[in-house]
Parts: sequence; structure tokens; C-alpha cells
Amino acid sequence: MEAHITALAKAAASLHIHCQHLDDAGNLVRLSHQGRNCIFQSNRTPFNTEAMAGICLDKGHTYQLLKDAVPMPRTLAVLDFAVAPRYRQYLALRSLDQALARIEDEFDYPVVVKRNRGALASNVFLCHDPGAVADALGRIFDRQRHSYDFIALAQEFLPTAREYRVVCHEGEVVFAYERVLEQSDFKAAYWTLPGGAARYIGDRARWRTFEDFAAPIFQVLPLGFVGLDVLETRDGRLVLLELNSGPRFDHISENEGDDAVVAMYRRVLGRYFGIPL
Repeated sequence: MEAHITALAKAAASLHIHCQHLDDAGNLVRLSHQGRNCIFQSNRTPFNTEAMAGICLDKGHTYQLLKDAVPMPRTLAVLDFAVAPRYRQYLALRSLDQALARIEDEFDYPVVVKRNRGALASNVFLCHDPGAVADALGRIFDRQRHSYDFIALAQEFLPTAREYRVVCHEGEVVFAYERVLEQSDFKAAYWTLPGGAARYIGDRARWRTFEDFAAPIFQVLPLGFVGLDVLETRDGRLVLLELNSGPRFDHISENEGDDAVVAMYRRVLGRYFGIPL
């Protein structure tokens, strides 16, 4: 059973919500209480529409929708140059040389290059020169790899003082932790590196700061439950990196246990099922 489902089940039990595991692994769950029920599928929740989940998955569309509402790194989408003929009408950059020229024109090095629909820092590269960008695009557009994506993103690199995962339910912050990697201003795959850790943030004043920052997002996108990847620049600005409609809590559970995750699910489930806490 996944760590977030274990925490969800504990929260449900504490609220006397019936929890039924519908698959052998225990990760497909139906919760029922006083005639109301909902289903969780692993890290997918019942709180978002299919369209909202799709927008969160598509980082390019997220940027197009939110870039004027909340600070985000400047981002350029690059379509696979060998895309099928029916999609070539969408090719704004028709060759690697054109893509490299456009990226050099719009960004300073280093530049971040990543796949559009990636997760867990898969195919995320910090590139210091055109050769590195070419290699990154080659890996993302390699159809022989399971991590293939037909869209790559080139993104402005912002040296990072701190990076956070902030979880919101109905526009309200319900959970937050910091992704810690000392002496690094690029924290992709932080949990795989020496000293990388997740640290829970319980300070409600910090939560209010995150909530004020995130408020414009929910004026554009009616997201019920979402994880925000937020970085704090060296000069103290908050910047949205991306959205995750199915946030997991493995890293914080591994580092600090699941008490805070259980408390978060209690809050969310109490609101959903109308149970006073």
C-alpha cells in the first residue's frame, strides 16, 4: 500500500469513515459515510475534474494559463521535430538548429530543459551550453525511452534559496514541506542526493504567506486538491514551478513519519463529509 493511502486510511478510521480497499494492493479505496462516498485511486483524488488533472499534467498549458496571474519562470515549448505529419502544423521550431537559436535568443545560460509531462524529476536537465541543450532534447525526444515526450520545455533558471511543496484543498493551504538540499540552488531529484530531505512546515504564518501567493491560481483554475511546487529565489520572491493534481507524500513520510499527513487528510475528509473536527 502506498504511503499516502496508508495515511488516508488512518485519517478515515479516526473519523469513523468506512474505508474499503477495492484492489489486491490496497491502493484503490472507497470511502463512505452517512450515504456519501468517494473513490481514491492511488494518488488521484475525487476533488478535481478530468480537465483540471490534465492541465496540471501538462506543464506547458499550466504556464500559458497562469503566467499572467502568478510569478513563473519564462518557459518555451519545443515540439518533437520528427512528430507525425498530422501534427506538423504545430511545429514552430522545425529543427534542432532553430530550437537552439530560439533558446539562446530568449534565455541566458544555464537553462532548464525538461519534458512537458514528467514527474519525479525524470528528464530534467540544467544545461550550461548549447551542446547540453541538444543532448537534453535528444533524450526527451528519444522514442526508444519510456520517458519519451513529444514536447520539451526550455525554462528560465532561477537560483533557488528554498523549494517547497504546498498542498491546497479548495484554495486553502492544508499541508506544506520544504525540499532541503544544502548548498544547492537546483533541487531536482533532491531526495536521491546526499543530505536531501523533506521537512514539514507547521508554521501557520508561512501557510498564510503561501495562501496569499497561491490565491490568483484559484481565480483561474477551479482546482479542488493540488500540490504546488514553489521556489523561493535568493532575493525572497516566491515563484510557481508547476502543479500536481495527485501529490504524493512519500518523502515527508519517510523523513518524519505520517502524523502530519494523517492530520491533513482528516481536515480534508472532515470538510468533504461534513464532519466537525
